[in-house]
Amino acid sequence: MADLLKLNQLSISSGHEISLALPEGKLGLLLGDEGAGKGALLRQISGIQPMASGEIFLKGDLIARNGKSPQPWERDIELVFRYGAFYPHLNGVENILFALQRYTLRAKRRTVLKLLSEMGLLELASQYPAQLNSDELLFLRIARALVTRPALLLIEEPFLDLKAEARRELLDHLQRWAYELKFGLLITTAIRGEMLFAGDFAGVMGGGKLLQWGRPQQLYLTPRERAVAHYMGEGVLVRCVVHDEKRMDTELGMVDHPQGFGLPVGTKLELLIRPEDLLFDEKSRRRARVLERSAHGPRSLCRLQLTPDIELYRAFPNYLDERISGELRYQLKIRSMVLFKRDPDERT
Repeated sequence: MADLLKLNQLSISSGHEISLALPEGKLGLLLGDEGAGKGALLRQISGIQPMASGEIFLKGDLIARNGKSPQPWERDIELVFRYGAFYPHLNGVENILFALQRYTLRAKRRTVLKLLSEMGLLELASQYPAQLNSDELLFLRIARALVTRPALLLIEEPFLDLKAEARRELLDHLQRWAYELKFGLLITTAIRGEMLFAGDFAGVMGGGKLLQWGRPQQLYLTPRERAVAHYMGEGVLVRCVVHDEKRMDTELGMVDHPQGFGLPVGTKLELLIRPEDLLFDEKSRRRARVLERSAHGPRSLCRLQLTPDIELYRAFPNYLDERISGELRYQLKIRSMVLFKRDPDERT
């Protein structure tokens, strides 16, 4: 599958170089907290912010590099900002008209109305900004960006001010519009939970650096950095030492690795434990103290104390409540062995 967008060693203001590829027809998410550098990256891709070095390819064509940086309107890319202004005395159609330059007024109106019809937003055509709620204003900003029929649409934090159900609905709309209008999507979001896995590809950013890019499940199961592991889901890092070829001694007891570690005995590591790695087992000698319990529909969310210094949240079906009272007996079954090296001089 051909790449729609490819960044090759793009240098943003932090000084870090960013490389990624987003295939055609796929949704990409840039994840990270506020100040992670997501917005700066979108601005460089769109051309609003100058690039220091690197290359940007769109549909296989080199569209920008150091010394060759076309204006934003020359890139076939549109950027939707988190907040965008509208003329309050103009209705929806009239506000969108300003995005079109090389048309007669009548042709512009036909173009805008055709787009709104294709997006299922014709009811916004005659409405004024003051008559629209925040969701509808966001739809209008997206329509204004799409009226030029870009190959790539960049959207800054569209989910941040929405409730969970509205986020899902917006995502469904965006995916349908992208398919029907044939454009690519790269979206930034600081929302966690289900949104982490909403895209076909995802990248976690921090400190202006792209920490990892790939399939969301890949980032969850095989994070390359501690920050990615923590961002992609609940989990704790426990200290451990390689005991022999296929076992390591951890703060939670001995853990086996059938494939072997390939590391010298005595190597100091940290092992990532995800909630799903803890399985209820009444016969196990491993025990965790239940500090809190709260009902979430058919499941109970427990705050577990695995050691005096290690706590983890884990959900269990409600029918286990009586069997998991003050403590949980569990077995540790690591689904994905994620290890990070520790300082060899650190005390165990």
